Amino acid sequence: MAYVRKTLQLLSDVTDHVRAMKDRELTLLGNSNIDSATPIYAELREQIQKQAWSQAPNLRSLMPNEWVKEKSEAYVMYRLPDGNRSTRMMFTTGETDKLKLPPNIDGWRWEVTVEREQATPSLDKWYEDASNRDKQAQVIAEKYSTIGEQLHKFIDSHASLNAALKEMPQLEMYIPDSYMTKLRAASAPRVKQERVDNREALGIDTDLLASSAIAHRIATSGGGS
Repeated sequence: MAYVRKTLQLLSDVTDHVRAMKDRELTLLGNSNIDSATPIYAELREQIQKQAWSQAPNLRSLMPNEWVKEKSEAYVMYRLPDGNRSTRMMFTTGETDKLKLPPNIDGWRWEVTVEREQATPSLDKWYEDASNRDKQAQVIAEKYSTIGEQLHKFIDSHASLNAALKEMPQLEMYIPDSYMTKLRAASAPRVKQERVDNREALGIDTDLLASSAIAHRIATSGGGS
């Protein structure tokens, strides 16, 4: 087994690898984008326009077209009954179906707040799903942030990747393949050094590292579907 010295490049590459794992899980989680061909798109577009004209709804049908302000983007805040803001998302239209808003709407990106009781049942479910996805995405991001910090601290406390892997074999699941290939290459034997386990002193959560890596492999290989 070849000797792989700890370097700043190794630490950077492991950080990038962990970030890529996080991004893959976030991709699998999905996003809140709405296809313009779906009923939800039409419902949300109408909800935004209705809210925009809420102070003078009768003017919506009477306002001359040349006075109406057209926008292709709007931030939408979905507010729960207790008054707390929940899901914030960007609604984007096509060039042929822009939002038709009152002439007093200012700003390149306009924000509208939608009360939950104003939403249709299907739109309410979409908001709920979007809010849940946001919460899951935050959990994933925080998990990999912790993993990245712990791995950096752990690897940095060793002179080589070999020593780090010997102390914590679970580390292999976060090491880029190029380093593992290099490490497995044949080389002259080195003098055996005394092994010191400092995982506890560094606050390394080996259960988190192992379970997260295994769950990631299952999810990204299709085994979680």
